[in-house]
Amino acid sequence: MYSFKETGHQHLWDGKRMTGVTTVLGVIAKPALIGWAAGQAAEYVAQNWKPDTTYSRDDINQVLTDARKAHTKKKEAAGDVGKLVHSACEEWIKDKTEPTLDEQGMKMFEHFRKWATDNKVKFLESEKHLYSDSLFLGVIVDIVAEIDGQNWICDIKTG
Repeated sequence: MYSFKETGHQHLWDGKRMTGVTTVLGVIAKPALIGWAAGQAAEYVAQNWKPDTTYSRDDINQVLTDARKAHTKKKEAAGDVGKLVHSACEEWIKDKTEPTLDEQGMKMFEHFRKWATDNKVKFLESEKHLYSDSLFLGVIVDIVAEIDGQNWICDIKTG
């Protein structure tokens, strides 16, 4: 029997932890992210390196250490905004609640609303739990919708 445990975001089958789809997708190579991460490091150095300053070895090491983490900080900040926009989209789907987001968040939300309106999306379900006992796999999909007479599983993306 399928169940879901919020703590640890665990999909369970008869109390045993199933593999989540996010875990499965995590092993897929994402080559564009490598270039993006390198770009974030280079941008960090460019913004934090002062050409007229004499740096000690420790200072240089600190700038490089921080540069290596620049992509993680940016990803986490974007994830925070993404979670807020995701929640706003979910509330709008369920009861047409108008969101209260900052300018960046509202821009993302309006892209979502425009997509839904332009494509005459009929929302069937939101945050739907799906699982396969034979594959021992669980997932929560953002949206199940009907578009042009066909049913679709949709994932909200804010990036």
